[in-house]
Amino acid sequence: NCPVHMATAFTPNNDGMNDEYLAVHSCDFTSFNMKILNRWGKVIFETNDPYTGWDGTVDGELVPNGTYIYHLDFSWQVYSAPQSRQVTGHFSVIR
Repeated sequence: NCPVHMATAFTPNNDGMNDEYLAVHSCDFTSFNMKILNRWGKVIFETNDPYTGWDGTVDGELVPNGTYIYHLDFSWQVYSAPQSRQVTGHFSVIR
């Protein structure tokens, strides 16, 4: 199994704690994609690196407090058998 956990909120305020929104996992991914969408469904952040998080900005500007959507699409292997999963949810940006 490949458990992946996403926080329900994060605080990108440069205090050194909880400043990036990223997937918490212990998986050896064969593929990974994370998208962050605004409330209108526009992709505002995307990464294929499971260790890269979103800093709460779009084009260098801070996003407003509010609810955002994440969409994960990832794959891994169990005894050489390919496995995949998609996860979608929402979280809050709080400053």
